[in-house]
Amino acid sequence: LKLQGLPSSDTSTADSTPVVLAAVISVNKGLFPDVDVKVQAPPLGPVGSGGWHFEEEVTEDMHSAAAEAVDLYSKREQKEITDFNKRFLTSVTLSYYVNPTAPQHLVNALKGRARNEAILTGRSRHLCLAL
Repeated sequence: LKLQGLPSSDTSTADSTPVVLAAVISVNKGLFPDVDVKVQAPPLGPVGSGGWHFEEEVTEDMHSAAAEAVDLYSKREQKEITDFNKRFLTSVTLSYYVNPTAPQHLVNALKGRARNEAILTGRSRHLCLAL
């Protein structure tokens, strides 16, 4: 089974069972009532990470940029990054910090996220407005 609009790869598991996103299922379930559809979507990254996270899409350049940024952050801020910021280092996020590699810019993003972590995680009810 191939559904239009989905990438040709990753549309079936090893046992040929279709794998599609939930949004497609809700639209097409009536069209394929006899098809047993599994919903397998990668986890969404945290706020600001740009979307879906595919670990297999993280390249060596991305790993290097992330490692250098985490090291720079730790040295400059005199503390380790939080789990919240570690989860920000997704394939989508890191794609913006390679070619050219720019770990110093990633550090700036991590610092801004750390300053606003309570707001971004919903622990604080204050709004962050930029004028």
